[in-house]
Amino acid sequence: MAEAGVLVARIWGIKETRRRYLLLDAGMTSLLRPALYGARHPVLPLYEGGEEEVYDLAGPACESGDVLAREVRLPRPREGDALAIPEAGAYGSSMALTYLDTPRPLELLWTGEGWEVLRRREPLERFFEGES
Repeated sequence: MAEAGVLVARIWGIKETRRRYLLLDAGMTSLLRPALYGARHPVLPLYEGGEEEVYDLAGPACESGDVLAREVRLPRPREGDALAIPEAGAYGSSMALTYLDTPRPLELLWTGEGWEVLRRREPLERFFEGES
């Protein structure tokens, strides 16, 4: 099951401190294993870029543990480029969190003939339904 799933994340930006980070729209709320267990997943660029550099992949939560991968060698991306993180099938959907009011991601299935929506991305309004 793990090999059947791929998490696709968009790059929101690049942050350079003493380390170089790619800031992603997916993180520990979409794929908890790296933060929880230190698990390592492959990372594949879904873009063509220039010279390769080394990055840490950080999610959108303001948490030091919201890192999907460390020291990944990738071509230099632009904002909006996407990455694929394979081997997420057994872990993404079943462990996805709504921590910090983060909607669970859209979940698709390739049937061999086309895409089927298994779960739509949750609307932000869902998090405020119980509020008065």
